[in-house]
Amino acid sequence: PETLSDIDAELHALGCCLQHAAAGEYRINMLDPSGARNVLKHPLKIKLIKEDMWGSTAFTKKLPKSIRRWDNDSIARFIGGYLAADGWVTGQGVVGFSSVSFELTRGIKELLELRFGIYSTRIIEKRKKRKEGGTYAPSYECCVAGREDMKQLFYVIPIPGVKQKRLEDLVNSWGASD
Repeated sequence: PETLSDIDAELHALGCCLQHAAAGEYRINMLDPSGARNVLKHPLKIKLIKEDMWGSTAFTKKLPKSIRRWDNDSIARFIGGYLAADGWVTGQGVVGFSSVSFELTRGIKELLELRFGIYSTRIIEKRKKRKEGGTYAPSYECCVAGREDMKQLFYVIPIPGVKQKRLEDLVNSWGASD
C-alpha cells in the first residue's frame, strides 16, 4: 500500500479502519459489524473499562472487579501468572510477590488466604534508595514461607515457567515426612 487510503482499504477488509489522531499520527480502530462505519472500542479495552482497570498505572493497579465471582481454577491461574511476572521462589523456601500498588498486593494476599487457605506474611512497605539521594516510590511485598502453605501453593497454583520447577524441587526436597 502506497497511500493512507490504500492502507485504510486494506484495514477495512479486516474489519478495521484508520483514524487520524494527531499531526502525522493515526490509530487503527475496529469497525461496527453492522456495516455502518462507526468505530468500536477494542474488546480488550471494553473489558478493562468494565473491570475498572482502564487507565490504571503501576501505582493504581488492582484486581479485576469481577474476580471474586471467578471459579478457583481461574483465580489460581491468574495468581500463577502474576507470580510468574512479579514474584519469586527462593531455594530457602520462600515464595514472594510485590507491587508498587498496595491494593494489588493486598488483593493477591486475600485471594490466597480466602480461596486456597495459603497464608503469608503481613505486607511490608519497602523503599529503594536512589544513588543521587532520596528514595523511589514504595513497593509492597508479601511472602509465603511456611512449609504447609508452600506445599498448598505448589499443588493449587500453577506458575508458568521456571518458578514452578523451582517450587517443585523445593517441595520434593522436604520429602514425604515433612
